[in-house]
Amino acid sequence: MNLRPSAELGIATVHMTDEATAVAELEAILGVTTAFAARHFEVA
Repeated sequence: MNLRPSAELGIATVHMTDEATAVAELEAILGVTTAFAARHFEVA
C-alpha cells in the first residue's frame, strides 16, 4: 500500500476499513466534525 510512504512525505492518510472509523480519522485530521460541516457548508 501507499499509506506508509505517503505518511513519510507528510501526507495525511486514512486507511478505509469501515465508515465510522474513516469518518473519525478524517474528523481528527481535518479538525472539523461532520456535525459542524453539515451546519456550515452546503453539500451539493
